[in-house]
Amino acid sequence: MMASSGYRLTRLCASLVLVLVIGAQESGAFNWTSALQNGSLINDCTGNTVTFNWTFTIKTDEHVLNEEWYFRPIGKTDNNLIATMVAGNFLTVGGEPQPQVTQDETGIHLHNVTSADSGVYSVHLNVIGPSGQTVMGYQEVELDVAVKGPQTSSGYLNVSLIPEPVFVNESGQYHAQLVCGNFTTMGNPPVSLEWTTPGGHVYPSTFSTANNFTFAIPNPVESGHYACRLNTSLPSEVCAKAGTLLSESASLLLDGQEIRLQLMEFR
Repeated sequence: MMASSGYRLTRLCASLVLVLVIGAQESGAFNWTSALQNGSLINDCTGNTVTFNWTFTIKTDEHVLNEEWYFRPIGKTDNNLIATMVAGNFLTVGGEPQPQVTQDETGIHLHNVTSADSGVYSVHLNVIGPSGQTVMGYQEVELDVAVKGPQTSSGYLNVSLIPEPVFVNESGQYHAQLVCGNFTTMGNPPVSLEWTTPGGHVYPSTFSTANNFTFAIPNPVESGHYACRLNTSLPSEVCAKAGTLLSESASLLLDGQEIRLQLMEFR
């Protein structure tokens, strides 16, 4: 989607560049009002539209000189110019419209994103103060685009108790274990699961295979519901489509006393 940094945008007025060069900076000219936090991470999925809604307010005796949006690919150090807004005119790289990049009052939009669009996006704002001096502002976020989301054979997560306990070297004990998943694909990058015990403690999975995640229940086993769910900090989880069954947790009610008695047979 992104063009090389060798492109140049058509400038509406050469004197605008001169003002940027000679103008001294002054502080407090404008305020960022966007809910999009500087330095934050955005996870999204291939094929979606991503919106960067950087908003701000300026004083009545100030005006916006221009806005510029940049993209820096993962592992690179150079920013590539995506688009600019000058004198109310939105221009993409080369001065020609690009269907992948649009802008309206809600922000700048990247359409049909792919993993190649993962990287750091930034906005550079230049405001002319009442004394004619230029004030420059900067905000950036990181975008992580997952190639595809996870899928299970049933369309939802399913948790069950494995009949045989497992010996865990770290504890030196046998543990009852749960299994969750039946994944046909783990997504790209692969998802992971987290587990919640009846006491509200959250644990990562103990083991994983190509299709399932397992959890060695800490001893002594509590009675109550044990739940598994997708790790919401990973980009592939976004592709599970919030609101679908796969985005919901699965739980299993266990009788702690019964399982503790079963484990005694393996001591």
